Amino acid sequence: MAVKPVLRSDNSHLICEAIASGMGIGLVHDVLLEPMIAAGRLERVLSDWHHEPQAIQAVYP
Repeated sequence: MAVKPVLRSDNSHLICEAIASGMGIGLVHDVLLEPMIAAGRLERVLSDWHHEPQAIQAVYP
């Protein structure tokens, strides 16, 4: 099924606020969502689904 997002961003905090304001569902790291879930602003859906792990790279001068 093709999905057409209404919002795309590389800012996780923006995505969290968009989700909490009712724009839909999204994929954000748990550490950012837990306070909103604990406060009752969000609830977990599709809890059996998990994103594939991804490698990241960091460069430090």
